[in-house]
Amino acid sequence: MVSRSLRVGVLLVVVLLSSSVLAQEKPVEPTTEQLQKAKDEFAKIGATYDAVIDPLTKRVTHTFRLAAKTQDADLKNLPNPPFSLTLNLQSTQVTDVGLKELMEVLPKCQIGW
Repeated sequence: MVSRSLRVGVLLVVVLLSSSVLAQEKPVEPTTEQLQKAKDEFAKIGATYDAVIDPLTKRVTHTFRLAAKTQDADLKNLPNPPFSLTLNLQSTQVTDVGLKELMEVLPKCQIGW
């Protein structure tokens, strides 16, 4: 038999986790025009686009994968759309220095490495 204090503790953890998930701010969704503009601008530097849908929250993550040839200097030409996005830098030539600068320029951007 499970003790009452253990059940209360488990319930409290579940409530806290649930409230923190519900309290998360919903990301700003781009308009059709904003998304298309971002796709066009990222395509100019060789990036590809993918809309990743979270199966639990049903939220869309707008992900741009930078080309393998991307280097630190190329990061200065990245667009800064008015919505949340993820940059995938996997297999690029971006260094730790470039990554640090990128995080300062695009603080709301999530970066996949």
